Amino acid sequence: MKYPVLNFLLFQAAWFGCALGVGNNLPEIAYTTLFIVISLHLGFSNNRKRDTQYLIMIAIIGTTVDSALGGLGVLDFHKRWFCPPWLTGLWMAFAATIHYSLSWLKQRPVLGSVLGAIGGPASYYAGAKFGALQLNPDVLYSLAVLVPVWSVVVPLMLLLANDRRGILFCTQK
Repeated sequence: MKYPVLNFLLFQAAWFGCALGVGNNLPEIAYTTLFIVISLHLGFSNNRKRDTQYLIMIAIIGTTVDSALGGLGVLDFHKRWFCPPWLTGLWMAFAATIHYSLSWLKQRPVLGSVLGAIGGPASYYAGAKFGALQLNPDVLYSLAVLVPVWSVVVPLMLLLANDRRGILFCTQK
């Protein structure tokens, strides 16, 4: 994508579309926003094959992470423990930023860890305030678990994005 600012704005649109849509019991807003954002991302992509593979890979990782967090009682997706499809789509929208608007972070895994430790939990906290999901009633417990998880998840995403030879997940350029 030649437009990193557009890439950043698309992710923000996806996040707010999901938080507002799901939080107001209008999931169709979340899904429509995600469809538009991911379609635009792939439409503008410099490397559709790589980006598609990366988005799918991160969707699988993110769904697994959030389902585990749901199973541990850290997150609650409206009385369900498994990651809902809209959140899987949001993982994909976030992954879409790694090669573009957040590409400056790809060679800075320590900074990625710090930003993940701050931004990940803050995003879930804000999503809970919008009513899209719930944190554990002991909010500090949720945040105490989310901080280390996201301090590992973001550097992992960066590592996978830097896998130019396709050794890990066939993400060749």
